[in-house]
Amino acid sequence: MGCPALAHVNVSHCVKLTDLSLRAVADGCIRLGLLDISGCPRMSDIGLRYLSVHCRDLHTLGLRSTILISDGLSLGRENAQGLAALSHGCKRLQHLDLTKCIRVDDAACKQIGRGFHDLRTLILFGCSSVSSPGVRDVSRQCHKLTLLDLSHCRLVDDAALVAMGGSDGGMPLLQSLRLRECEKVTTAGIQQLCKGCIYIRTLDLAGCHRLDDMALLAICDHLTELQHLWLAGLHSITIIGVSWLADRCINLMELDVTNSAISYMALKPLRAAWKYGDLREHGKVRGIVPKYRAMDMMFLDHYGTCWKAAIRIQCLYRAKVARRDAARRREQALVHWAASKMQSVFRGRQARQYAAVQRMLRRRQHDAATRIQVGLSYEYNPYPIRIQDLMIQPSFSSSPSFQASYRAHVARTLAERLRKQRDRDRYVRMVIRVQAAWRRKKARDVFNSKRLLKQAWEARRQMAAAVLQRAFRAYGWRNRNSLFSTALKAKKAEQQAAANKLQTLYRGRAARLEAQQKRQALKLFERKKEHAAMCLQRVIRRRRENRLHQRRLDEDAAARSAATKIQRRFRRRQDMLSYQLMKIGREFQLRTDAALRLQAAWRRKQ
Repeated sequence: MGCPALAHVNVSHCVKLTDLSLRAVADGCIRLGLLDISGCPRMSDIGLRYLSVHCRDLHTLGLRSTILISDGLSLGRENAQGLAALSHGCKRLQHLDLTKCIRVDDAACKQIGRGFHDLRTLILFGCSSVSSPGVRDVSRQCHKLTLLDLSHCRLVDDAALVAMGGSDGGMPLLQSLRLRECEKVTTAGIQQLCKGCIYIRTLDLAGCHRLDDMALLAICDHLTELQHLWLAGLHSITIIGVSWLADRCINLMELDVTNSAISYMALKPLRAAWKYGDLREHGKVRGIVPKYRAMDMMFLDHYGTCWKAAIRIQCLYRAKVARRDAARRREQALVHWAASKMQSVFRGRQARQYAAVQRMLRRRQHDAATRIQVGLSYEYNPYPIRIQDLMIQPSFSSSPSFQASYRAHVARTLAERLRKQRDRDRYVRMVIRVQAAWRRKKARDVFNSKRLLKQAWEARRQMAAAVLQRAFRAYGWRNRNSLFSTALKAKKAEQQAAANKLQTLYRGRAARLEAQQKRQALKLFERKKEHAAMCLQRVIRRRRENRLHQRRLDEDAAARSAATKIQRRFRRRQDMLSYQLMKIGREFQLRTDAALRLQAAWRRKQ
């Protein structure tokens, strides 16, 4: 039945295991995720074929020093074994270790690139048959690769590096690359590699004798996040290239310049540029080594940089939001001002139209009153009295009586006319007084309406001014408050960051002190425990030795007694056997003598 839930199996250096054992593992552990069969020389391509059939979820496979592993195409593609079968069955493989698998060549690399598209780690250390075409096939398909080890692959040249750094695919996520003892690699290949793989943090170029300072310049221009660099055995590099590294690659914490033209005294002025490493020289080893907890220091610095960047982004975003709010408020104020202006223009136009209508009404009323007055004047005095009429002198008179009658008639007519004229004049005066009173009333009404309109307009203007002043004061207060709150928030954030940093440092120190105290207490407890165990073991051993000694004494005594008994019985038996042998000898001698006598008697008889 096997163990179907088993996910991790490590049988490395079990030299007696064969393909049959690998078949049993594949049949029983169908959920296997990690398998390490490093150092098992009896396992071959057949075992990998069994794995490809059953273990579909395999993500990590260690085949270090498994010398029988190959591409598995010797029997044809229909009967594929080895890496070819594995590439068809285990599509989820992410980590593959083929260290010192001497049968792995370019065909095997082609199978790896064809089947393992999710591969993250590939180690080809010591695979001397691997060359640039195989690496090119891997780089065309395995774009998610982050670690590639080509150490001691002496056939790899610049074509492989060009494929890894090419723009048509390559390995853009590569973080660790080892090219130790790849003697065909030159500066041109490193330049092409650095252009496409900018995230490399670990680079091993030890033993690549064709590299010079221009390769270091390409590394400085593109690999600014580099942390580990091995340049051992490079005699063409100078201190100028290393100074370029010190200027650009400030995160470098490990630099090996053993057996190169770079001396210890030349590195001394540059060691201050790498704050995560210390300059060391021990025997023939020379270079920069990581400080204690260098990764933690780098993480803290990176976290602080991210924190500052986040604060800067927040400040820029808040400034943008503030500018957007200010623009919105300005737009609102402009809209309000435009609305107020349009309202004032519209109200002025309405007021002018109302004033024109009032003037037209007053003109009509004045014209009507004038027409009425003219009509009344013609109605009550069609013939106006002139002063000359009062001085009429009769020029013709035939008789005094007739003249007297005529004069009396004229006097009566004149008196009647004068009376009517007085009545008409009084009526006209009364009409004029009424008109004047009416006009005064209308003028007062118009004046009061204008005064009320002006008061209402002044009130609206005062209210609008108050609204504008209130809005402007609120805007100014908000600006001042925003600046003050921004400054206060920035100050509080700075204080909080400082407090957090102090708290982090204090807690870290307290945690370290507590951990040190716990370690010391644990060491003391372990020491006491060890002392007690030693005492107890001493007592137990002494008691056991005493018991064993007594048992040995008893056994010796019993053995001595038993030996004595055995020897006594053995000697008794020996004595008895000797006596019996003596008796048998005597009987044999007697028989022999008797036979001799019989023979002699027989012979005599004959």
